[in-house]
Amino acid sequence: MAEKPDNITWWNERTDVESFYGAMDLFLFTSRGNSNDKETMPLVIREAISHQIPILIYNLPVYLNYFNKFKSINYLEFDNFDNNCELIKSQLSDNPVVKHHDEVFVISTYPATDSIIDTTLDCVKAVQANGYKVILTSHIPIPEVLQNQADYCLVDKNNILTKHTFYTNFYWNSDQYNVNLNLRGEGNDVYHGPAVYTNYHNGAGLAYQLGFDRAYFLNYDYVLRDGKGIQNISQILNKKDYYFGKHHPSEGDALYTYFFAANLNKFIHKLYPVITGEGYDLLMEIYGSESNGLENLFHHIFKNEGSIYREEESVFESKTKETFDHRDFSRVEYFTILSTNLPNHFAPYFYISNSKDSRTVYYKVYKDSELIIERTLNIDQKYSFWDLLKFDGEYEIEFVIQDEHTTETKTFKVDQEYFNNLPQNGVFEWKGEIPKPKIKLMHLVTEPDTNEKEIRSIESVTEFCELTGIEYEQRINKIWTELPPVDTCNRPEDVQEVPGYYKLAPGHYGCYLAHTNALLAEDNKDYDYILIFEGDVIVDSPFNELRQSLDRFSRLARENDQDIIGFGNPFKNRNLNGPKIEDIYTNVTPFIPAQSYLINNDKVDYIQDKIKNTPWDAFDMWVCNVAQLKVGTAEKIYTKHIPGFSIIEQEFKGMDENSPEIYTTK
Repeated sequence: MAEKPDNITWWNERTDVESFYGAMDLFLFTSRGNSNDKETMPLVIREAISHQIPILIYNLPVYLNYFNKFKSINYLEFDNFDNNCELIKSQLSDNPVVKHHDEVFVISTYPATDSIIDTTLDCVKAVQANGYKVILTSHIPIPEVLQNQADYCLVDKNNILTKHTFYTNFYWNSDQYNVNLNLRGEGNDVYHGPAVYTNYHNGAGLAYQLGFDRAYFLNYDYVLRDGKGIQNISQILNKKDYYFGKHHPSEGDALYTYFFAANLNKFIHKLYPVITGEGYDLLMEIYGSESNGLENLFHHIFKNEGSIYREEESVFESKTKETFDHRDFSRVEYFTILSTNLPNHFAPYFYISNSKDSRTVYYKVYKDSELIIERTLNIDQKYSFWDLLKFDGEYEIEFVIQDEHTTETKTFKVDQEYFNNLPQNGVFEWKGEIPKPKIKLMHLVTEPDTNEKEIRSIESVTEFCELTGIEYEQRINKIWTELPPVDTCNRPEDVQEVPGYYKLAPGHYGCYLAHTNALLAEDNKDYDYILIFEGDVIVDSPFNELRQSLDRFSRLARENDQDIIGFGNPFKNRNLNGPKIEDIYTNVTPFIPAQSYLINNDKVDYIQDKIKNTPWDAFDMWVCNVAQLKVGTAEKIYTKHIPGFSIIEQEFKGMDENSPEIYTTK
């Protein structure tokens, strides 16, 4: 091989021989054999025949004229080198003759906006400037300006859509934020594949009926700028039936469909007519494709075709850039509401992928029926929009997408149930500084200057608040000594002056008032969540651990619709009515003791309404039996009672046999 010419490449042994056959313009087999080593029936010749490649060989006696019946085979002359060279040149002509009157462009469009109409018009004009006729296909009415320009127009009002079976997520990353959008939330997985499929199917049928032999199939956002590339493909189609570019997306092998070419007498028999999304999706089963993606389907539809020219992906993309000016109207756009990594916030979001656009988006936000945000967004290119809103009421988010011809409105109602289910739409991750939640701790005391338990509790709780940035509010409550009201009691028959088993004494009513008066505080809604600590409680865990856990409890309460999260009461010997989520047992009864707990901002109104409209009881029993609040309980006990005299029970309380773990030994 020392004298090998520079224009020859030695490929060694390969396992992808079909790729080489697919790239051949001519199969030249010059072997003649000799008296001691005769050719018999070379396998490579038969393989070349199966790929329908033009073939030049010597008609050796050993063949017994077997190859005469194949139209793709011509014979070299044994003793005429010059004629053989001319024969080879004729097969590899550098100046192909293109019969434009036999060829047509089928352009698929969706002329819904000014920018799409303008781009389609440029596409049609560029093709016609190179001498080709144009069939314009659409699933919506074609504007008059395009009708006047195109040679033929075909409108199929049956705009078939489906859901993509493979792609379920969209990702967007930037320096400020990341988006992980679930396409199946809010119907963002609508797929236009069957609409494009039928545009090409319809256009091919019309082209064949009009007498065209060959068609180039093109998406409207590819504007022809170099006709030589089309002439080269025409030459390929003199020898092959189809021209495609290979593609290798995530779901499996594919063929590009924004541009391809075919001889119509073959192509019109390859595509089944479909009239519904279900019928289109059935093609997956018929052809065994990995997804219902059009490009993946085309690979399987044409994979067994021998007379097909498959351009390697990198080569195809390079030639496409040389031949076309891509305006990029992928029509990929998503409108949704996303959960966020900011506590108690949500993110209205939309993404439009077109590199050129001509629409206006009117963005409005209503909170409790009052318009609070109104913005006008002019979309002239690829656009990613987001907003961050604190969830502290009922919201309605409205996007009105408008141009000269169309108006579309997308509305999202964000109430408590919708907010709780936002993770199913996806996540907006803010990379900037995350604002710390605003928290208030209300400490319920009676004799803060003289009661030893309360003095010790105040020292512990105020230190915890100072070190963690939580606002501390001390609430001094009256020690109730007279008979509690009977007419407003849930169990009037159990009201008496002294404590007893399941009886209601003055101390129970005073405790109920201390809790409910704190919960009725007007400024509670100014905080992301509030904390209630009784006056004989200390923090019995590392301060930072409890502080971090409180944010987690707040999040879990929102995600699982819990009204209260207790973190100083045991879960053992309780009714665990709901599942355990992370370290929270949900829907626990009874709520005993109610010595420290958390309530989120979004539950304040609901609980205040319960207080105002229900009879009183011992507070822990009121929570579960009267108000029927949903209570979550932390697996770990973070706060504990100080043993000592109980104002409610009028006796010493500490390390009792029922729940000794709720008392501190420090």
